[in-house]
Amino acid sequence: MEDNGLLFKNESFSIIGAALEVHKVLGCGFIEVVYQEALEEEFKKAVLQFTDDHYAQLYSYLKASNLPLGILINFGKANLDYYRLPASKKWQNNNYGNG
Repeated sequence: MEDNGLLFKNESFSIIGAALEVHKVLGCGFIEVVYQEALEEEFKKAVLQFTDDHYAQLYSYLKASNLPLGILINFGKANLDYYRLPASKKWQNNNYGNG
């Protein structure tokens, strides 16, 4: 698909964004297989839909880190799927939704 003269604009920006994230974390100087495996992990963030396990994991991270807010982001749908979880909110199964 072409968008403003750029082929696969959204897809390529997503891939470049993942590569930038890997580079930010690892820096330069590793052999290709290291970056390949890191990109593979970066791409695993996309799921069909959030499950109770995703919310429970986020809540556990918030409790352990004492951070005030966690955000689940799913790039695996046509529209960005996200969920904000304030640490002050008690998480319970099926007590979630976008926003």
